[in-house]
Amino acid sequence: MSNITFQLSNETRYIPTPWNKIVRGLGLGQNPISYNEDISNSIGDSFEKLKAKTLYNDSYILFASLLNDFLTLNIRSKGNLDYCINKKYLDNIFELIGNETNPYRQVMQYCITIDSASKVGINFLQESGEIFSTILISINKIKFNTSKDSDMYQYGSYEKVSAYTSLFFSLASCGMGKLAINNENNLVQDALDLLSSIPSPFFRGRGGGMLLNSIDALGLSYISLNGKVNYLQDTLSFVIKNANQKMKPSFPQDMSLSFVKAYPILTMLNSIGIVGCRETIFNIDKIISEVSDLLYKMNDIERTHMGLYYIMAIYNLGMFNDKSTFINDLIFDMISTVNHIDPSENYFLNGISISYVIETVRFFSDVDLLDESIVIKLVNCFTKMNVSIEDEINRPYPFSYAFSIISGIGMADLFFKNNDNYNGQSPMDWIIDNLILTSNSTEDRLYMLSNALISVSLMMRGGIFDSEQKDRH
Repeated sequence: MSNITFQLSNETRYIPTPWNKIVRGLGLGQNPISYNEDISNSIGDSFEKLKAKTLYNDSYILFASLLNDFLTLNIRSKGNLDYCINKKYLDNIFELIGNETNPYRQVMQYCITIDSASKVGINFLQESGEIFSTILISINKIKFNTSKDSDMYQYGSYEKVSAYTSLFFSLASCGMGKLAINNENNLVQDALDLLSSIPSPFFRGRGGGMLLNSIDALGLSYISLNGKVNYLQDTLSFVIKNANQKMKPSFPQDMSLSFVKAYPILTMLNSIGIVGCRETIFNIDKIISEVSDLLYKMNDIERTHMGLYYIMAIYNLGMFNDKSTFINDLIFDMISTVNHIDPSENYFLNGISISYVIETVRFFSDVDLLDESIVIKLVNCFTKMNVSIEDEINRPYPFSYAFSIISGIGMADLFFKNNDNYNGQSPMDWIIDNLILTSNSTEDRLYMLSNALISVSLMMRGGIFDSEQKDRH
Protein backbone atom coordinates (compact mmCIF):
# COMPACT_ATOMS: atom_id res chain seq x y z
CA MET A 1 0.00 0.00 0.00
CA SER A 2 3.04 2.29 -0.27
CA ASN A 3 1.77 3.89 -3.47
CA ILE A 4 -1.67 4.67 -4.88
CA THR A 5 -2.72 1.80 -7.15
CA PHE A 6 -6.44 2.64 -7.19
CA GLN A 7 -8.84 5.42 -8.08
CA LEU A 8 -11.86 6.35 -6.03
CA SER A 9 -14.98 7.56 -7.78
CA ASN A 10 -15.65 11.28 -7.59
CA GLU A 11 -18.82 10.55 -5.63
CA THR A 12 -16.83 8.64 -2.99
CA ARG A 13 -14.34 11.49 -2.73
CA TYR A 14 -17.13 14.04 -2.29
CA ILE A 15 -19.33 11.89 -0.02
CA PRO A 16 -16.88 9.64 1.78
CA THR A 17 -18.43 8.33 4.98
CA PRO A 18 -21.37 6.22 6.13
CA TRP A 19 -22.59 9.22 8.14
CA ASN A 20 -23.05 11.19 4.91
CA LYS A 21 -24.93 8.36 3.25
CA ILE A 22 -27.05 6.81 5.97
CA VAL A 23 -27.80 9.85 8.16
CA ARG A 24 -28.00 12.50 5.43
CA GLY A 25 -29.07 10.35 2.48
CA LEU A 26 -26.26 11.62 0.23
CA GLY A 27 -24.70 9.51 -2.49
CA LEU A 28 -26.78 6.37 -1.94
CA GLY A 29 -25.79 3.40 -4.10
CA GLN A 30 -22.13 4.34 -4.41
CA ASN A 31 -19.66 1.87 -5.93
CA PRO A 32 -22.05 -0.34 -7.94
CA ILE A 33 -22.00 -4.13 -7.57
CA SER A 34 -23.61 -6.90 -9.61
CA TYR A 35 -27.35 -7.44 -9.40
CA ASN A 36 -28.48 -10.23 -7.07
CA GLU A 37 -32.13 -11.17 -7.38
CA ASP A 38 -32.26 -12.95 -4.01
CA ILE A 39 -30.94 -9.89 -2.20
CA SER A 40 -33.22 -7.61 -4.19
CA ASN A 41 -36.27 -9.71 -3.25
CA SER A 42 -35.17 -9.76 0.39
CA ILE A 43 -34.89 -5.95 0.44
CA GLY A 44 -38.42 -5.68 -0.98
CA ASP A 45 -39.68 -8.12 1.66
CA SER A 46 -37.95 -6.07 4.38
CA PHE A 47 -39.78 -2.93 3.30
CA GLU A 48 -43.09 -4.82 3.45
CA LYS A 49 -42.28 -5.96 6.99
CA LEU A 50 -41.25 -2.42 7.99
CA LYS A 51 -44.53 -1.03 6.69
CA ALA A 52 -46.51 -3.63 8.60
CA LYS A 53 -44.47 -3.09 11.77
CA THR A 54 -45.22 0.64 11.65
CA LEU A 55 -48.91 0.04 10.80
CA TYR A 56 -48.45 1.68 7.38
CA ASN A 57 -48.18 4.98 9.21
CA ASP A 58 -44.53 5.99 8.80
CA SER A 59 -44.33 8.48 5.94
CA TYR A 60 -40.61 7.97 5.33
CA ILE A 61 -40.91 4.18 5.10
CA LEU A 62 -43.85 4.49 2.70
CA PHE A 63 -41.79 6.85 0.52
CA ALA A 64 -38.65 4.71 0.66
CA SER A 65 -40.52 1.48 -0.10
CA LEU A 66 -42.16 2.94 -3.21
CA LEU A 67 -38.87 4.45 -4.36
CA ASN A 68 -37.21 1.06 -3.91
CA ASP A 69 -39.90 -0.58 -6.07
CA PHE A 70 -39.32 2.06 -8.76
CA LEU A 71 -35.55 1.58 -8.73
CA THR A 72 -35.78 -2.20 -8.70
CA LEU A 73 -38.10 -2.27 -11.70
CA ASN A 74 -35.73 -0.04 -13.66
CA ILE A 75 -32.68 -2.13 -12.75
CA ARG A 76 -34.42 -5.40 -13.60
CA SER A 77 -35.65 -4.02 -16.92
CA LYS A 78 -32.15 -2.68 -17.68
CA GLY A 79 -33.59 0.77 -18.25
CA ASN A 80 -36.35 -0.36 -20.59
CA LEU A 81 -39.31 0.26 -18.32
CA ASP A 82 -42.26 1.91 -20.07
CA TYR A 83 -42.36 5.72 -19.74
CA CYS A 84 -45.93 5.68 -18.44
CA ILE A 85 -45.02 3.23 -15.67
CA ASN A 86 -42.08 5.40 -14.59
CA LYS A 87 -44.25 8.51 -14.61
CA LYS A 88 -46.94 6.85 -12.51
CA TYR A 89 -44.38 5.71 -9.96
CA LEU A 90 -42.77 9.14 -9.77
CA ASP A 91 -46.13 10.90 -9.42
CA ASN A 92 -46.99 8.59 -6.50
CA ILE A 93 -43.56 9.11 -4.93
CA PHE A 94 -43.97 12.90 -5.17
CA GLU A 95 -47.40 12.64 -3.59
CA LEU A 96 -45.92 10.77 -0.63
CA ILE A 97 -43.11 13.32 -0.29
CA GLY A 98 -45.73 16.07 -0.30
CA ASN A 99 -47.23 14.54 2.83
CA GLU A 100 -43.99 15.08 4.77
CA THR A 101 -44.42 17.92 7.26
CA ASN A 102 -40.74 18.41 8.16
CA PRO A 103 -39.26 20.69 5.47
CA TYR A 104 -35.70 19.38 5.83
CA ARG A 105 -36.79 15.78 5.50
CA GLN A 106 -38.95 16.71 2.53
CA VAL A 107 -35.90 18.19 0.80
CA MET A 108 -33.90 15.06 1.62
CA GLN A 109 -36.58 12.82 0.09
CA TYR A 110 -36.80 14.87 -3.10
CA CYS A 111 -33.02 14.91 -3.46
CA ILE A 112 -32.65 11.16 -2.82
CA THR A 113 -35.24 10.62 -5.54
CA ILE A 114 -33.47 12.93 -8.02
CA ASP A 115 -30.08 11.31 -7.36
CA SER A 116 -31.22 7.68 -7.39
CA ALA A 117 -33.43 8.17 -10.47
CA SER A 118 -30.49 9.68 -12.34
CA LYS A 119 -28.43 6.59 -11.48
CA VAL A 120 -30.96 4.43 -13.34
CA GLY A 121 -31.02 6.80 -16.30
CA ILE A 122 -34.02 9.00 -15.46
CA ASN A 123 -33.84 12.78 -15.19
CA PHE A 124 -37.28 14.14 -14.42
CA LEU A 125 -36.02 17.68 -13.71
CA GLN A 126 -35.51 18.10 -17.46
CA GLU A 127 -39.25 17.82 -18.01
CA SER A 128 -40.65 20.00 -15.27
CA GLY A 129 -39.47 22.80 -13.04
CA GLU A 130 -42.29 22.26 -10.54
CA ILE A 131 -40.33 19.84 -8.33
CA PHE A 132 -37.33 22.16 -8.24
CA SER A 133 -39.54 25.10 -7.20
CA THR A 134 -41.14 22.95 -4.49
CA ILE A 135 -37.69 22.07 -3.10
CA LEU A 136 -36.76 25.75 -2.88
CA ILE A 137 -39.99 26.50 -1.03
CA SER A 138 -39.17 23.72 1.45
CA ILE A 139 -35.62 25.01 1.97
CA ASN A 140 -36.98 28.47 2.73
CA LYS A 141 -39.26 26.97 5.39
CA ILE A 142 -36.30 25.60 7.37
CA LYS A 143 -35.86 27.79 10.43
CA PHE A 144 -33.06 28.12 12.93
CA ASN A 145 -33.17 28.89 16.60
CA THR A 146 -31.65 32.25 17.50
CA SER A 147 -32.20 31.93 21.24
CA LYS A 148 -28.88 31.58 23.04
CA ASP A 149 -30.72 29.89 25.90
CA SER A 150 -31.49 26.91 23.66
CA ASP A 151 -29.19 23.94 23.05
CA MET A 152 -30.21 24.24 19.40
CA TYR A 153 -28.59 27.68 19.15
CA GLN A 154 -25.22 26.17 18.20
CA TYR A 155 -26.72 24.70 15.02
CA GLY A 156 -27.79 28.06 13.60
CA SER A 157 -28.40 27.54 9.88
CA TYR A 158 -26.82 24.08 9.85
CA GLU A 159 -29.96 22.26 8.68
CA LYS A 160 -30.55 24.79 5.94
CA VAL A 161 -26.95 24.46 4.78
CA SER A 162 -27.40 20.67 4.78
CA ALA A 163 -30.53 21.04 2.65
CA TYR A 164 -28.67 23.12 0.08
CA THR A 165 -25.90 20.50 0.12
CA SER A 166 -28.42 17.76 -0.69
CA LEU A 167 -29.88 19.85 -3.49
CA PHE A 168 -26.51 20.66 -5.08
CA PHE A 169 -25.34 17.05 -5.03
CA SER A 170 -28.60 15.91 -6.61
CA LEU A 171 -28.35 18.59 -9.33
CA ALA A 172 -24.79 17.49 -10.05
CA SER A 173 -25.91 13.87 -10.24
CA CYS A 174 -28.50 14.55 -12.93
CA GLY A 175 -26.46 17.15 -14.82
CA MET A 176 -28.76 20.06 -13.97
CA GLY A 177 -26.28 22.32 -12.20
CA LYS A 178 -27.50 25.26 -14.30
CA LEU A 179 -30.52 25.47 -11.98
CA ALA A 180 -28.29 26.55 -9.08
CA ILE A 181 -27.56 29.91 -10.70
CA ASN A 182 -29.97 31.74 -12.96
CA ASN A 183 -31.34 35.23 -13.56
CA GLU A 184 -33.55 34.98 -10.47
CA ASN A 185 -31.34 33.11 -8.00
CA ASN A 186 -27.76 32.47 -7.03
CA LEU A 187 -28.43 29.56 -4.71
CA VAL A 188 -24.72 28.88 -4.27
CA GLN A 189 -24.08 32.33 -2.85
CA ASP A 190 -27.23 32.09 -0.71
CA ALA A 191 -25.95 28.85 0.80
CA LEU A 192 -22.41 30.15 1.37
CA ASP A 193 -23.75 33.24 3.12
CA LEU A 194 -25.44 30.97 5.69
CA LEU A 195 -22.13 29.57 6.98
CA SER A 196 -21.42 32.61 9.14
CA SER A 197 -24.72 32.02 10.98
CA ILE A 198 -23.62 28.63 12.36
CA PRO A 199 -22.13 29.51 15.78
CA SER A 200 -20.60 26.11 16.55
CA PRO A 201 -17.14 25.47 15.02
CA PHE A 202 -17.99 21.75 14.89
CA PHE A 203 -21.17 22.22 12.86
CA ARG A 204 -19.79 25.04 10.73
CA GLY A 205 -16.83 22.86 9.75
CA ARG A 206 -18.82 19.69 9.19
CA GLY A 207 -21.67 21.40 7.35
CA GLY A 208 -19.40 23.81 5.52
CA GLY A 209 -17.08 21.11 4.27
CA MET A 210 -19.91 19.12 2.72
CA LEU A 211 -21.48 22.26 1.24
CA LEU A 212 -18.19 23.20 -0.40
CA ASN A 213 -17.86 19.67 -1.79
CA SER A 214 -21.32 19.89 -3.33
CA ILE A 215 -20.51 23.26 -4.92
CA ASP A 216 -17.37 21.75 -6.45
CA ALA A 217 -19.49 18.87 -7.80
CA LEU A 218 -21.48 21.52 -9.68
CA GLY A 219 -18.25 22.94 -11.11
CA LEU A 220 -18.83 26.23 -9.28
CA SER A 221 -16.00 26.36 -6.75
CA TYR A 222 -14.84 29.69 -8.13
CA ILE A 223 -17.75 31.23 -6.22
CA SER A 224 -16.42 29.74 -2.97
CA LEU A 225 -12.88 30.98 -3.58
CA ASN A 226 -12.85 34.13 -5.64
CA GLY A 227 -15.58 36.37 -4.28
CA LYS A 228 -15.48 38.81 -1.40
CA VAL A 229 -14.78 35.87 0.92
CA ASN A 230 -12.62 32.77 0.45
CA TYR A 231 -15.09 30.46 2.17
CA LEU A 232 -12.64 27.57 2.42
CA GLN A 233 -10.01 29.62 4.21
CA ASP A 234 -12.58 31.55 6.23
CA THR A 235 -14.40 28.46 7.49
CA LEU A 236 -11.21 26.54 8.28
CA SER A 237 -9.80 29.54 10.17
CA PHE A 238 -13.00 29.89 12.20
CA VAL A 239 -12.96 26.18 13.11
CA ILE A 240 -9.33 26.26 14.25
CA LYS A 241 -9.57 29.61 16.08
CA ASN A 242 -12.63 28.48 18.03
CA ALA A 243 -11.63 24.84 18.57
CA ASN A 244 -11.58 25.24 22.36
CA GLN A 245 -14.97 26.93 22.49
CA LYS A 246 -17.24 25.59 25.24
CA MET A 247 -20.05 25.07 22.73
CA LYS A 248 -19.65 21.34 21.99
CA PRO A 249 -21.83 18.91 20.07
CA SER A 250 -23.79 16.28 21.93
CA PHE A 251 -22.87 12.63 21.32
CA PRO A 252 -24.42 9.47 22.76
CA GLN A 253 -21.12 8.83 24.58
CA ASP A 254 -18.66 11.36 25.92
CA MET A 255 -16.17 12.14 23.19
CA SER A 256 -12.73 13.61 23.78
CA LEU A 257 -11.87 17.19 22.91
CA SER A 258 -9.36 15.79 20.38
CA PHE A 259 -12.21 14.03 18.53
CA VAL A 260 -14.39 17.15 18.56
CA LYS A 261 -11.48 19.28 17.27
CA ALA A 262 -10.32 16.85 14.58
CA TYR A 263 -13.70 16.07 13.00
CA PRO A 264 -14.50 19.49 11.43
CA ILE A 265 -10.86 20.17 10.55
CA LEU A 266 -10.64 16.90 8.62
CA THR A 267 -13.92 17.64 6.86
CA MET A 268 -12.52 20.98 5.76
CA LEU A 269 -9.15 19.50 4.72
CA ASN A 270 -11.04 17.02 2.56
CA SER A 271 -12.80 19.93 0.83
CA ILE A 272 -9.52 21.76 0.30
CA GLY A 273 -8.15 18.65 -1.40
CA ILE A 274 -11.23 18.25 -3.56
CA VAL A 275 -11.23 21.86 -4.71
CA GLY A 276 -7.47 21.66 -5.31
CA CYS A 277 -6.45 24.81 -3.47
CA ARG A 278 -4.05 23.38 -0.90
CA GLU A 279 -1.31 25.84 -1.83
CA THR A 280 -3.56 28.84 -1.08
CA ILE A 281 -4.38 27.83 2.50
CA PHE A 282 -2.31 29.55 5.20
CA ASN A 283 -0.22 27.16 7.34
CA ILE A 284 -1.72 24.07 5.66
CA ASP A 285 1.25 21.78 6.47
CA LYS A 286 1.15 22.80 10.13
CA ILE A 287 -2.60 22.14 10.27
CA ILE A 288 -2.14 18.65 8.76
CA SER A 289 0.62 17.89 11.26
CA GLU A 290 -1.48 19.04 14.20
CA VAL A 291 -4.54 17.04 13.15
CA SER A 292 -2.32 13.97 12.69
CA ASP A 293 -1.26 14.43 16.33
CA LEU A 294 -4.90 14.76 17.41
CA LEU A 295 -5.61 11.27 16.04
CA TYR A 296 -3.35 9.78 18.68
CA LYS A 297 -4.60 11.99 21.48
CA MET A 298 -8.11 10.55 21.11
CA ASN A 299 -8.90 7.08 22.40
CA ASP A 300 -8.54 3.95 20.28
CA ILE A 301 -12.23 3.55 19.44
CA GLU A 302 -12.66 7.23 18.54
CA ARG A 303 -9.73 6.76 16.15
CA THR A 304 -11.60 3.97 14.31
CA HIS A 305 -14.23 6.62 13.44
CA MET A 306 -11.82 9.38 12.46
CA GLY A 307 -9.34 7.23 10.54
CA LEU A 308 -11.54 7.22 7.43
CA TYR A 309 -11.96 11.01 7.55
CA TYR A 310 -8.20 11.48 7.93
CA ILE A 311 -7.13 9.11 5.15
CA MET A 312 -9.74 10.44 2.72
CA ALA A 313 -8.54 14.00 3.36
CA ILE A 314 -4.92 12.98 2.79
CA TYR A 315 -5.91 11.16 -0.42
CA ASN A 316 -7.76 14.19 -1.76
CA LEU A 317 -4.92 16.52 -0.79
CA GLY A 318 -2.60 14.44 -3.00
CA MET A 319 -0.43 13.40 -0.04
CA PHE A 320 -1.30 9.69 0.15
CA ASN A 321 2.11 8.45 -1.00
CA ASP A 322 3.96 10.89 1.25
CA LYS A 323 1.97 9.71 4.27
CA SER A 324 1.86 6.01 3.34
CA THR A 325 3.79 4.78 6.38
CA PHE A 326 1.59 6.75 8.78
CA ILE A 327 -1.53 5.54 6.95
CA ASN A 328 -0.41 1.90 6.99
CA ASP A 329 0.23 2.10 10.73
CA LEU A 330 -3.11 3.81 11.30
CA ILE A 331 -5.06 1.15 9.39
CA PHE A 332 -3.37 -1.70 11.25
CA ASP A 333 -4.03 0.12 14.52
CA MET A 334 -7.73 0.47 13.62
CA ILE A 335 -7.99 -3.23 12.73
CA SER A 336 -6.28 -4.20 15.98
CA THR A 337 -8.75 -2.08 17.95
CA VAL A 338 -11.89 -3.63 16.46
CA ASN A 339 -10.45 -7.11 16.97
CA HIS A 340 -10.75 -6.51 20.69
CA ILE A 341 -13.92 -4.47 21.21
CA ASP A 342 -17.51 -5.50 21.80
CA PRO A 343 -19.68 -3.59 19.28
CA SER A 344 -22.81 -4.30 21.33
CA GLU A 345 -21.54 -2.31 24.32
CA ASN A 346 -23.22 0.86 23.01
CA TYR A 347 -24.93 1.84 19.77
CA PHE A 348 -22.66 4.72 18.78
CA LEU A 349 -19.00 4.69 19.81
CA ASN A 350 -18.59 0.90 19.73
CA GLY A 351 -21.61 0.14 17.57
CA ILE A 352 -20.43 1.85 14.39
CA SER A 353 -16.66 1.45 14.84
CA ILE A 354 -16.29 -1.82 12.92
CA SER A 355 -18.32 -0.41 10.02
CA TYR A 356 -15.93 2.54 9.75
CA VAL A 357 -12.92 0.23 9.75
CA ILE A 358 -14.37 -2.05 7.06
CA GLU A 359 -15.09 0.98 4.86
CA THR A 360 -11.58 2.36 5.43
CA VAL A 361 -9.93 -0.94 4.53
CA ARG A 362 -12.19 -1.39 1.49
CA PHE A 363 -11.23 2.01 0.09
CA PHE A 364 -7.56 2.23 1.01
CA SER A 365 -6.12 -1.20 1.66
CA ASP A 366 -6.86 -4.90 1.19
CA VAL A 367 -10.11 -6.36 2.54
CA ASP A 368 -8.21 -9.62 3.11
CA LEU A 369 -6.53 -7.86 6.04
CA LEU A 370 -9.87 -8.17 7.83
CA ASP A 371 -10.50 -11.55 9.37
CA GLU A 372 -14.02 -12.71 8.56
CA SER A 373 -14.61 -13.08 12.28
CA ILE A 374 -14.69 -9.27 12.56
CA VAL A 375 -17.55 -9.11 10.07
CA ILE A 376 -19.40 -11.96 11.79
CA LYS A 377 -18.93 -10.30 15.18
CA LEU A 378 -20.62 -7.17 13.87
CA VAL A 379 -23.47 -9.02 12.14
CA ASN A 380 -24.19 -11.05 15.30
CA CYS A 381 -23.97 -8.26 17.88
CA PHE A 382 -27.38 -6.63 17.75
CA THR A 383 -29.33 -8.98 20.05
CA LYS A 384 -26.92 -7.96 22.81
CA MET A 385 -27.17 -4.23 22.13
CA ASN A 386 -29.52 -3.70 25.06
CA VAL A 387 -27.44 -2.21 27.86
CA SER A 388 -29.83 0.75 27.96
CA ILE A 389 -33.19 1.62 26.47
CA GLU A 390 -31.38 4.20 24.31
CA ASP A 391 -29.29 1.41 22.79
CA GLU A 392 -32.40 -0.63 22.02
CA ILE A 393 -34.25 2.32 20.47
CA ASN A 394 -31.25 3.28 18.36
CA ARG A 395 -30.21 -0.18 17.12
CA PRO A 396 -31.31 0.68 13.55
CA TYR A 397 -28.52 3.30 13.47
CA PRO A 398 -25.49 0.94 13.73
CA PHE A 399 -27.40 -1.85 11.99
CA SER A 400 -27.94 0.40 8.94
CA TYR A 401 -24.24 1.24 8.79
CA ALA A 402 -23.32 -2.44 9.07
CA PHE A 403 -25.81 -3.61 6.43
CA SER A 404 -24.82 -1.03 3.82
CA ILE A 405 -21.06 -1.42 4.30
CA ILE A 406 -20.94 -5.22 4.56
CA SER A 407 -23.15 -5.39 1.46
CA GLY A 408 -20.49 -3.33 -0.32
CA ILE A 409 -17.97 -6.13 0.21
CA GLY A 410 -20.37 -8.72 -1.21
CA MET A 411 -21.75 -10.19 2.02
CA ALA A 412 -25.31 -8.82 2.13
CA ASP A 413 -26.65 -12.36 2.38
CA LEU A 414 -25.48 -12.54 6.01
CA PHE A 415 -28.33 -10.20 6.94
CA PHE A 416 -31.02 -12.34 5.31
CA LYS A 417 -29.92 -15.83 6.39
CA ASN A 418 -31.48 -17.51 9.41
CA ASN A 419 -29.05 -17.13 12.30
CA ASP A 420 -28.93 -18.92 15.66
CA ASN A 421 -27.87 -15.67 17.34
CA TYR A 422 -31.24 -14.24 16.32
CA ASN A 423 -33.37 -17.13 17.57
CA GLY A 424 -33.35 -18.69 14.13
CA GLN A 425 -34.50 -15.51 12.37
CA SER A 426 -32.40 -13.51 9.96
CA PRO A 427 -30.70 -10.44 11.46
CA MET A 428 -32.88 -8.16 9.28
CA ASP A 429 -36.13 -9.82 10.34
CA TRP A 430 -35.09 -9.77 14.00
CA ILE A 431 -34.21 -6.06 13.89
CA ILE A 432 -37.59 -5.23 12.36
CA ASP A 433 -39.54 -7.44 14.75
CA ASN A 434 -37.76 -5.93 17.76
CA LEU A 435 -38.00 -2.27 16.82
CA ILE A 436 -38.92 0.01 19.69
CA LEU A 437 -41.09 2.63 18.07
CA THR A 438 -41.15 6.17 19.41
CA SER A 439 -43.14 9.20 18.31
CA ASN A 440 -41.42 9.51 14.95
CA SER A 441 -38.72 7.81 12.92
CA THR A 442 -36.29 10.70 13.37
CA GLU A 443 -35.97 9.55 16.97
CA ASP A 444 -36.01 5.80 16.41
CA ARG A 445 -33.68 5.95 13.40
CA LEU A 446 -36.02 4.08 11.07
CA TYR A 447 -35.29 6.47 8.24
CA MET A 448 -31.64 5.33 8.39
CA LEU A 449 -32.67 1.73 7.83
CA SER A 450 -34.74 2.87 4.85
CA ASN A 451 -31.74 4.75 3.44
CA ALA A 452 -29.53 1.69 3.87
CA LEU A 453 -32.02 -0.57 2.09
CA ILE A 454 -32.36 1.89 -0.81
CA SER A 455 -28.58 2.26 -1.02
CA VAL A 456 -27.93 -1.47 -1.31
CA SER A 457 -30.78 -1.91 -3.79
CA LEU A 458 -29.41 0.92 -5.94
CA MET A 459 -25.85 -0.38 -5.57
CA MET A 460 -26.93 -3.52 -7.45
CA ARG A 461 -27.10 -1.67 -10.78
CA GLY A 462 -23.49 -2.59 -11.60
CA GLY A 463 -23.00 -3.70 -15.18
CA ILE A 464 -26.49 -2.47 -16.11
CA PHE A 465 -26.09 1.30 -15.89
CA ASP A 466 -22.90 3.24 -16.45
CA SER A 467 -20.35 3.06 -13.65
CA GLU A 468 -19.43 6.16 -11.74
CA GLN A 469 -16.81 8.42 -13.23
CA LYS A 470 -13.38 7.70 -11.77
CA ASP A 471 -11.28 10.38 -10.13
CA ARG A 472 -9.10 12.21 -12.62
CA HIS A 473 -8.02 14.76 -10.02
